[in-house]
Amino acid sequence: MPGSGNSIATIDASTGAISYSAAVGAEPFALAMAADGSALYVGLNGSGDVVKLSLPGMAEQWRTRLPRAQRAESPGVLLLRAGQRQ
Repeated sequence: MPGSGNSIATIDASTGAISYSAAVGAEPFALAMAADGSALYVGLNGSGDVVKLSLPGMAEQWRTRLPRAQRAESPGVLLLRAGQRQ
């Protein structure tokens, strides 16, 4: 979708229609959903941040920056235990 860089979107898989799109930050890459479906974690390659969005509305709940050494060792991978916040 032109003009939607640095965003994530909700897309209807059967029609391809975008029902929601929001800017989240620099170069969203890795995505992970909470086991209970209540949140989406977005890894941002451009800044090294991880953003937690509530679902289904995608409101930002928190944002944290990974230490540079951790980003260099395992790009695109983040492991968080339930209740843990980096």
